[in-house]
Amino acid sequence: MSDLKQDTERNILQAASRVFIKKGMGGTRMQEIADEAKINKSLLHYYYRSKQLLFEAVFKNTMLEFIAIISKIFNSDEELKIKIPLIVETYTDYLGKNPYIISFILRELQSEPKIILKIVEMIEIKFFKFFNQVAQEVSEKKIKEIKPEHLFINILSLTIFPIIAKPLIRAALMKGDNEKYMQFIEERKKVVADFIFSAIY
Repeated sequence: MSDLKQDTERNILQAASRVFIKKGMGGTRMQEIADEAKINKSLLHYYYRSKQLLFEAVFKNTMLEFIAIISKIFNSDEELKIKIPLIVETYTDYLGKNPYIISFILRELQSEPKIILKIVEMIEIKFFKFFNQVAQEVSEKKIKEIKPEHLFINILSLTIFPIIAKPLIRAALMKGDNEKYMQFIEERKKVVADFIFSAIY
């Protein structure tokens, strides 16, 4: 693919991502994406024949970005006491800067479940090293009995929820004070890691 084609496709995907994130697949028209990308609709259809194909490309890229940010940590050789705080800190910082990603994934999972599940099945999500590490430490009685899948979900959910629930938490607990909320999120990096440790050690 030529540099021009690559640049055009990248521009389309970036424009489509902005529109899909704002309106969702159901509320988006191809003309809106063409307008956002500053190209004509015919050119858009040359690269992507349908809205669904374009949405699948955008969602796949979003999922890959979301997974890649921590896959290296999950699959590193570090011991759990080092790995878990790193995962929590990395995801907290990343989602704090990109909070739309989780909202986008959850919204489209509700509205377009068949498409989303098809895309997720296409993506190779490999956390085997982390799962094997947890299973081994359980068998050696280094940590308490817990299925690796449960530990994986516990870490992610404790990290992700305060980000996606920011408006509610900030309004209910901080009286709308954004500075207090940011301080709260920073504190949670240690709180979550300590909470996980207390559950498995």
